[in-house]
Amino acid sequence: MRTQNINRTDAEKFWGVFSNTGASLISEGLNCHLATNTASNDGNQISSIVTANTFAFVGIADEQIAAAGVGLVQTYGYNSKILIYSEASSTITHIGDVCGPVDATSEGIGSGGSVDTFGPIICMSTAVHGTAPDQKMTGFIRCM
Repeated sequence: MRTQNINRTDAEKFWGVFSNTGASLISEGLNCHLATNTASNDGNQISSIVTANTFAFVGIADEQIAAAGVGLVQTYGYNSKILIYSEASSTITHIGDVCGPVDATSEGIGSGGSVDTFGPIICMSTAVHGTAPDQKMTGFIRCM
């Protein structure tokens, strides 16, 4: 685990160092999930999306993590590069909305994701979900 030095101008942030078990690159801003299959359940291995694994969410990739590579995942604090879930129609996520991984087919975060029992991200900027790829929002991550 890595922590940001405490100072008066920046809020605290925490990162974990994880290994990408997926066959593809995890881009900056994508949500990351613990690998839960029996061959890789050491608590240090992640993938970007896994079927029925949205509740194993650990944070947002802070950098690109190559397939079979190691990288930082932000688990706590403010982040302005969180990828938004792409939808067929435009919806708005408002400041203060609780967000999370939407489903196993999305690499983005949305206000419809995991909020009934688990809302790991608080939206800090108004975000419009739409069909355009690579839309980002600012949020506060609380996965610790």
